[in-house]
Amino acid sequence: MISTAPNFGEDVFGNTLDLHDELKAHRDILEIVFDGAEDIVASLGAGAPMSVLRYYYDALMCFDVNARLGGIAMPVLLTHGQNDCVIDEATFDRLRRIPQAAELVVKGHGHFIPLTASRFFNTQLLHFLNGEVIG
Repeated sequence: MISTAPNFGEDVFGNTLDLHDELKAHRDILEIVFDGAEDIVASLGAGAPMSVLRYYYDALMCFDVNARLGGIAMPVLLTHGQNDCVIDEATFDRLRRIPQAAELVVKGHGHFIPLTASRFFNTQLLHFLNGEVIG
């Protein structure tokens, strides 16, 4: 579970606007990943207008799996950026109710860990999938 939450509050839309700053801060690496895309924010948003994205945010605000976390019966890797502007620590803490959860908190990174810390993330994910210790 990467940069996720068991539920999202009404502030998810506002927090997502803060992601634009994170994307701009990592523009150099993201332009390489996205083959020179000049507008990184538009690239990740697939060019969808805000009128369409509104439905996505409405669905996020209805999403809530808190009551089911204890019933997840498989190993799960919880990945969280220490500087995530969408998923705060209190929200991430609720995911720790998953019985077989391993945890990877990535210092100095935010919401887009697979993009902004890709080599580190991929290495840790492979360790997890191979049943090795993460860290």
